[in-house]
Amino acid sequence: MIEIDRFFVICNRYCMRKSFILILIIFFSISFTAHAAGVVINEIGWMGTVVSASDEWVELYNASASAVDLTGWTLSFFKPATTSPSKIISLSGTIFSGGYYLIERTDDTTISDVAADIFTAFGTGLVDSGMILRLADNSSVVDSSPELCDNKWCAGLVSPETSMERISPLADGSIASNWATNNGQKINGKNAAGNSINGTPKSENSVYVSGSNNVPPSPPPPNQEGHTTSETNELSNLPSQSSSAMPETFKVYAGEDKTVLAGQETVFSGKVADLKGKQIDNARFLWNFGDGSTSGIRVTSHTFLFPGKYIVNLNASIAEESHADYLNVEVLTPKIIISEAKPGQDGFIELQNETGQKLDIGGLIIKDASGGVFSVPQSTILDKNALLVFPNAIMQIFYKTADLTLVTSNGRVVDSAHFEGVLDVEESFAREGSEFIKISAPSPGNLNTKIVQQSLADDSGRKELSVKTEVVIKTKEVKPESSELKDSSLLIGNITAKDTAKEEKMPDVSIVVSEQLPDSQTAAPIVLNSQSRFLINSKLLLGASILVGILGAVGFFILRSLGRL
Repeated sequence: MIEIDRFFVICNRYCMRKSFILILIIFFSISFTAHAAGVVINEIGWMGTVVSASDEWVELYNASASAVDLTGWTLSFFKPATTSPSKIISLSGTIFSGGYYLIERTDDTTISDVAADIFTAFGTGLVDSGMILRLADNSSVVDSSPELCDNKWCAGLVSPETSMERISPLADGSIASNWATNNGQKINGKNAAGNSINGTPKSENSVYVSGSNNVPPSPPPPNQEGHTTSETNELSNLPSQSSSAMPETFKVYAGEDKTVLAGQETVFSGKVADLKGKQIDNARFLWNFGDGSTSGIRVTSHTFLFPGKYIVNLNASIAEESHADYLNVEVLTPKIIISEAKPGQDGFIELQNETGQKLDIGGLIIKDASGGVFSVPQSTILDKNALLVFPNAIMQIFYKTADLTLVTSNGRVVDSAHFEGVLDVEESFAREGSEFIKISAPSPGNLNTKIVQQSLADDSGRKELSVKTEVVIKTKEVKPESSELKDSSLLIGNITAKDTAKEEKMPDVSIVVSEQLPDSQTAAPIVLNSQSRFLINSKLLLGASILVGILGAVGFFILRSLGRL
């Protein structure tokens, strides 16, 4: 008591008591809210899969209202009663609000149908006897898994291999009761052999409970996808339906209509506001995506596996009052191609939308064969039949020539690009059908120019001449009743060879070839081959025959007119 009195005497001497207490309140408020919802460790596949015990994985979840840049973040593994981590994993990229971040051990085949955000070595791995995981933002720990429970992991099973799931992302992750074993009612993902795993990587946990910072004493019963209670099930799924005999005190907003890609993770963000438009945070949410899936998070994500038109319903309730809103989602088959690419620091990757509809391509993943991974930011819009260019300096991938793959968030391959050869400084790779060719005039954001590398040689196999060939194809409409002879010209340098042939309803094709030779060389004359000489001789013979026939007919009529025949 004496020490306390002395403490307040000092406070009174140097500051007003009320101000000091207010400062203390603010300080402790900041301290206790430091663990507010943010990026958390959400699921741990410490046991591996039935294919391999080394096929381990960890999932993060962003429970905040905004995207988080993970540059400088680390995930560390600690053995019990140690202060030095056995493994530190450096993170990169962005995790969007309501989004997931998957870390797989060694390669991206651990969860074969779900794309990892990063795959790396786990050192000695997540040992079955238990470890502690800590997530840090620039050395400041923001989340942790619990200490061991009876000298083992607090949840999860070695056999059958079943993941350890977080119950509430809003509650403290270091509390053992905030974790549970996947209940088997809701699973997602396949192992390296293509079989289902007992976990939910990049999907809502089977034991998830929303809307509270308090950890429930036990997981809720697995009613409808393992997370929805019977009370929530009574909420209406009909759009704009309200509770009867109750005045409306709030409105629900599900967001704007969307056009997305099949297999692509899409973020959905709901909102509840009072009649004056002020946001309300204590509502309970239930999304129904129209394909059998639901979610109880205000900001959530979902992947539609098949094309179609879906009505996504959002129902929200506060106490006994509930209201709903909905949005239309059109899901398309992915038709996005890699149209042009240039490796290097000043290079780029160009994508083209071939669907004919405006698309949100956020979440698509571009990978290069050297291990680089770039996730397209959410709400990135690509207009119909349009091009979109991503600089390598921003993506931080594709610094050297390497094959590219474009995949959806669940690992579905949308397009791939294979490159051969080495580019000059002013060249790039452009798509031509299913292959890529070198072009001497890179055109990011514009249609590709068809200037390619080719070669010419004469009949006797003399030295090849390296040329740049510009191919221009022009079509001219031919009237159906016309049978006139068409004239096609082949112009090479200053030499013109004309060839006449009968055509029926065929386009007039003009091919122009221009040579570029060193000053010390001159173009060798073009020598007609045997086939060309044969065609010319045949036409001369035909012309001569026709001429003889005409002269004979004229002579016949002259003689007849003279009365000699």
